[in-house]
Amino acid sequence: MAISKIIKSNFNILAAKTMYDYLKNTSSGDFFYTSVGYANDSEYATYISPHTNDNDSDTTEFYGGADSDFGPKDSVFYSQGNISLHKVYPGSVTRCIKRINWSQGKIFPAFPSATSYCMTKEYVSGTTRINVYKCLFSPTTESTFMPTGTSSSEFSSSDGYIWKYLYSISNSESIRFLTSDWMPVPEKVTSAEVQYLQTGTTRYDLYTTQQNAVLGEVFGFTADSDVLSPLVLTTLNVTAKDEGGTPTQEFKASFTFDPINNTTIPTFIQKGTGYKGPIKFVDTADGVTEIPGIFASLPPSLGHGSDAPKELSATNVMVVSRNLPDGNMLKVVDNNPFNIVSLISNPIDSGTSGYAENEFYIACKSFETTLAHDFRTGDKLDGASAGIGAAVVTAVDGNRVFYINHVFNTEGKAFVVGEVITDSPTGTKFGTVKSVFDREVIFNSGEYLIVDKKIQALTRSKDQIESFNFVIEF
Repeated sequence: MAISKIIKSNFNILAAKTMYDYLKNTSSGDFFYTSVGYANDSEYATYISPHTNDNDSDTTEFYGGADSDFGPKDSVFYSQGNISLHKVYPGSVTRCIKRINWSQGKIFPAFPSATSYCMTKEYVSGTTRINVYKCLFSPTTESTFMPTGTSSSEFSSSDGYIWKYLYSISNSESIRFLTSDWMPVPEKVTSAEVQYLQTGTTRYDLYTTQQNAVLGEVFGFTADSDVLSPLVLTTLNVTAKDEGGTPTQEFKASFTFDPINNTTIPTFIQKGTGYKGPIKFVDTADGVTEIPGIFASLPPSLGHGSDAPKELSATNVMVVSRNLPDGNMLKVVDNNPFNIVSLISNPIDSGTSGYAENEFYIACKSFETTLAHDFRTGDKLDGASAGIGAAVVTAVDGNRVFYINHVFNTEGKAFVVGEVITDSPTGTKFGTVKSVFDREVIFNSGEYLIVDKKIQALTRSKDQIESFNFVIEF
């Protein structure tokens, strides 16, 4: 049986959509959490170098390293450093694309280029509105007029560009999903959603754009200047012919040779409508002579603006966990560092032995001392039960001390009631264990989907809002 050929660009869009729907679906029975953890730099350096299981050469397992598959040892390594788990809610996922800002003097390519879009910020009645536009025609010169407004029809600017408004990013979406590198792409407005739309909202504007999309329009093209330049002595007028039918209006443009830059500059004359494709370009003067080096594409889906994720090739999914300093979470946030953030599905609640469903979990171990102590975040602890320096303090809340076993394969070592603990290696701080607490989720439960190791450790503060963004690329 032959292996089917996958059209990667289209398949990845579908894969991203499937992942989005999966994470968005509250009835799937799966629960997703962001884990915040810490790994000692020396332990991490050891971890990422190849290791082998010397006990059984037939089952040698490598963990860490650039070429390693994620296996059981990897899961153990990251799990032992978990400090807290935070639930990811269905509203915390979107498809996204690379952020491209409009800026004066920048040259924007036209559709079908993969980067034929831009984001702008305009001020309407004293408020900021974030809009996304698609470039339908580019004169391949510097853009000097920022596109504005939410018109559902294409519009021209005096610098020769033709733009199409696609959608706006709401304030709540910008807080959750807009970063310096990424921008969200909204899903299509469905027929079931239409009856609940309110004028003036971003979803209403998106729906208006969808409804006013036109099938078979042609505005722009790509041109191979090396092929085209020798044919343009001064000015060359071209017409787009439809080999699949007769368009209701033919697309027309002209090219002027730029001797300084040894290239050709296009000028828009007339948009095309009713095209079916394939499209070829001919010399307008005789309507027959085919001009090589010019290529045009029909708009995807039902026309420009009909399906933003498809048109912008949104093959990435962003998952966001936004944590507010509240209640139980404050216990494990004490100016402590973290350098690993992970996305986990279906960890197990140690209290219920079922899938975790709470908003927040303490994911590290802890103990409470009989009297006040001087332990602080970052201290290494000595104790007969847990070993010498194998545990490190991740937070302190009164007499309660939170810790992780930062040395690999020491998770089973925990402090016990009545044990006297000191700091390592100085031995100047002391505490007697009054009571012990295990993790609120079963150790090494759940499946790791993404692990993000920070280059430098970040510090958590009791008054900060934590926002963690994961981008899944297909």
